[in-house]
Amino acid sequence: PNPFSGATTIRFSLPESSYITLEVRDIQGNIVDILLEDTITSGDHAVFWNPLAETAGVYYLLLKTKDNTEIRKMMLMR
Repeated sequence: PNPFSGATTIRFSLPESSYITLEVRDIQGNIVDILLEDTITSGDHAVFWNPLAETAGVYYLLLKTKDNTEIRKMMLMR
């Protein structure tokens, strides 16, 4: 859910197997956390993120494949 408080589950789907990078970035574009860097099979996936050391605010989730980059805005509430 967005906004979220504490930990959250990030869900995404891939149409085909691909090497992906799943990153969380702050409002300035700095990498806060790298959640995944691996080859993932096609289908639905879920990754758990628990931002214990992060402050409340806006974060961006970047899902990068060799052909595409998707960005989602997330709001962390404390």
